Amino acid sequence: MKISHLALPGIVLTALALRLYGIDFGLPHLYHADEPVIVNHAMAYGAGDLNPHFFRIPPLVSYLLSLLYGFFFLAGKAVSLFDSVRDFEVAFYRDPSAFYFLARTVFGALLGTLTVVVLYWTLTAFGRRVALTGAFFMAVCFLHVRDSHYIYVDIPLVFVLTVAFGVFFRLAQAREHPGESLRLHLTAGALIGLAAAVKYNGVFLVLPYLVATFVPERAGAEGAREGRGSAVQTLRCCALAALAAFLTYAVLNPYSLIDFRFFLAEMGSEAAAHPGTGWLHHFRYSLAGGIGWPLLGAACCGLIRSFFVRDVRRWAMAAFLLGYYVLIARFGQHPERYVLPLLPCVLFFAADFAAWATGRLTPGSWALVLASAVLSAPTLVSSVLVVRLAVRADTRTQALDWIKTNVPSSSAIALDTAMFMPRLEFVRDQLAVKRHEAAHGASFSSARLRKLEYQLSRPDAARRGYSLFFMSKNSAAEAPLYAKPAVPYDWAKLRENGAQFAVLAKTDPEAWQSPFFLALDAHAVRVTGWNPYRNQKIAFSMDPYAVTGLPFLLADLWARDDPGPPLEIYRLSRQSHGEET
Repeated sequence: MKISHLALPGIVLTALALRLYGIDFGLPHLYHADEPVIVNHAMAYGAGDLNPHFFRIPPLVSYLLSLLYGFFFLAGKAVSLFDSVRDFEVAFYRDPSAFYFLARTVFGALLGTLTVVVLYWTLTAFGRRVALTGAFFMAVCFLHVRDSHYIYVDIPLVFVLTVAFGVFFRLAQAREHPGESLRLHLTAGALIGLAAAVKYNGVFLVLPYLVATFVPERAGAEGAREGRGSAVQTLRCCALAALAAFLTYAVLNPYSLIDFRFFLAEMGSEAAAHPGTGWLHHFRYSLAGGIGWPLLGAACCGLIRSFFVRDVRRWAMAAFLLGYYVLIARFGQHPERYVLPLLPCVLFFAADFAAWATGRLTPGSWALVLASAVLSAPTLVSSVLVVRLAVRADTRTQALDWIKTNVPSSSAIALDTAMFMPRLEFVRDQLAVKRHEAAHGASFSSARLRKLEYQLSRPDAARRGYSLFFMSKNSAAEAPLYAKPAVPYDWAKLRENGAQFAVLAKTDPEAWQSPFFLALDAHAVRVTGWNPYRNQKIAFSMDPYAVTGLPFLLADLWARDDPGPPLEIYRLSRQSHGEET
């Protein structure tokens, strides 16, 4: 019993340690492509414009982060860290590490750990054995651990979903108590609206809500009579829940209604960019890599078993799991983070099956402890490996340090895919061009202008930076502000722009079979490179889908010494400029 009482604190501390270790990954450089979307919006709201001018993800998390930054400013001012709002803003431009560290800690590590606690509370409806096992699986779950090191909307969404399931479970058992049932319906509606305000696909909480509301607890004629007798009351409660959901969403994302035409245009373009992944991609890649095959197998067994157990709570979780999976298979994209909302359900079914199977063998807990250790071993190993990598210097950081030491400032450098490149600074002339472009932009132009004005006003601005060109297969007009000027993969175009060096990422073996890379030896000379793998024969990134942040596949994590892609720096030969060698 003493060990049992220590189990939950031990699980929570394990979860916190795995999520806090390496929380400063990459800083002050930003290697997760989506984090700046949240942080830059949160800082920009301080200028007074709360319209996000961007609806592909809802603004709620950036609103909350802006509020957190407000408290950060007041605390900093109290201890003379900042004398004014301008000092606060300049501190962000100079080094954003503290801002990202604070955001990741609160909305990543702490909220991720709190999700473990809430999942335990939610699963106590199935007994303490299932609750502890499910909480342990979430605590060590690799995908949740890794993404708790980022500031984005996924970890907050998982937290809200986990809270909502607890309410749905209580709702399913409160139908005979109209007063409590109405309160739970309103709470459920508010949580559905909150989930949609965190990330739009949170609206799929409607599925388990409907199951918890309309599927009778008892089978046969008794269940049918129960449904008929409470139908009017139930429909009224559902209508009020729908109103609560709408009002909650409207309060938390008001500009999606105020600027409704632009919101629809954004949603239309976002939907067009999601062609679907096929039915097995997220099963074989995202779920198998995110929790490990043993846990995934146990979850499948638990899901199948739920269809033979008359339990509305299990059916509610199954409805969300299957409905949401169909959504991401048909309309999602390949990144593994798309399965994060499935984790509470998947890990519940794994825990439920483990507790049931071991309970049939022995009434004691040791069989369940042993089974949990075996089932979670791959995902725990991945979690340990990823936090080990999180404290190592990324290959992009190593490349940046080398360039600053060995390449004169103002040199012209062509960069491969911007996401995989070292974070080099622009020369003054390019910053001036960006200032002109930002002045004519529609979204947060004032915030962008203030940052560019700061960069141009620095005393060393003339001595810093490089003339950067970003190689891209897309048109220059489609490139973001800080991924311009864009040039095609064409040696002649690089010569026209006076490129002296090229930094290339070895992420896609097929791309290196294109004419541009096949002609590399004729146009450039390799200067140096960085390979994150212990086995230097591994020339390319092992995971073609890992496009941002830390690695994902266990084999990739195991093979690495450092995070980041393989990088190589080439000096364009004088012959490529039409000169004698």
